[in-house]
Parts: sequence; C-alpha cells; structure tokens
Amino acid sequence: MITVVAASTNELDVIDWTHKRDILNQFGEYEIEELVGGKYYIAAYLDMNGDGQFNQGDYWGGYDANGDGRLDPVTLDGGKRLVVDIAFIGKVS
Repeated sequence: MITVVAASTNELDVIDWTHKRDILNQFGEYEIEELVGGKYYIAAYLDMNGDGQFNQGDYWGGYDANGDGRLDPVTLDGGKRLVVDIAFIGKVS
C-alpha cells in the first residue's frame, strides 16, 4: 500500500498521514481531493509491513524538484488541477 499526502510541512516526523491523502494499491496516478489553494509538500510512503503506519522499514519519497533529498513545495491555485511526479528517496531507519 502506498499513501500519498499533501502536507503543510516537509518534516517527515510531523506529517499527518491521515488527512489530505490518497491510498494506492500499486504504483500509478494519485489524486488528493478537496484541497484549497496554497503551498503543499507532496509526500508518500510505501507501507512495507502493511500496518497502515509510517514507520521503520518503510520507503518514503515525494516531490523533490532539485534532487537534494528533501521535499520541495508546490503551489496549488484554488480549483485547479496540479500534476507532479513523485519518486521514492529513502528508507526509514
């Protein structure tokens, strides 16, 4: 299971993985509905043990435009569709 969220922070340890999200059963397109305009960090994790929690052993990633290993913000205009690719960056240790 892959969880993708639109978070207000790029700090993995404080991201709320339960809101503003889409859950995928396989790699592919995601859609996070009912977002208001603003700045978001698109984050994702691959739930390796199937417990529905972001924890040790899970792979994480998101939108990292400059390749520095940190999530970068995206700006969404209200009522518009934003398309961004995400990639897995690391593994939680």
